[in-house]
Amino acid sequence: LTINRIRYPSQKMRSTLKLSRSFSSTKKAAKRFAGVVKLKPEMYNQYTALHDHTWDEVMKRMYESNMRNFVVYYHKETSLMFHHWEYVGEDLESDMDKVAADPVVRKWWTYCEPCQEPFKW
Repeated sequence: LTINRIRYPSQKMRSTLKLSRSFSSTKKAAKRFAGVVKLKPEMYNQYTALHDHTWDEVMKRMYESNMRNFVVYYHKETSLMFHHWEYVGEDLESDMDKVAADPVVRKWWTYCEPCQEPFKW
């Protein structure tokens, strides 16, 4: 079993964003989300190159929409990518609508989506 972690977000962006942490006992726990998608094997290099250099504007939108700790794991034998992330906001629907409406994110998706094969349930 081989599972590789795809680096996301970039180290550059993590060091750029100033994350404030509060250790108050009143702080709510993050909500966790996960998903899985198949990576087209021939697109592995392109996909990992994209995520090694995720656009700063995409990272900023995710941060402003209360998304944290987005991680992707790749299973080579099945070409499956499992991802998970944490949501720290109060209005998930509104925050996800902002991500989906962002023109830079939409442009980013035009590069990422051709690398993926959604499951047909």
